[in-house]
Amino acid sequence: MTGEFDQRGKFGLADVPSACRRFTYQLDLQSPEKAKRVVELLAFMERSCYATNTLRQPVEVVPRLLLNGREVAVNLGT
Repeated sequence: MTGEFDQRGKFGLADVPSACRRFTYQLDLQSPEKAKRVVELLAFMERSCYATNTLRQPVEVVPRLLLNGREVAVNLGT
């Protein structure tokens, strides 16, 4: 898996997002199955993969900070 992003955003060096623009993954399979069947299996895996579906449909991210065992209120304004 590879992620594409602008390095300047990672370090706050430019006014660009600090998030990936794209993830690409490659499957390298050896199988006697026909390509159509393997593509069907990949489609099923994509539909049922929680990680892929979470990336495609963003969810709320809630930060919690514990400092020396005590919760600290966090308001990051995002």
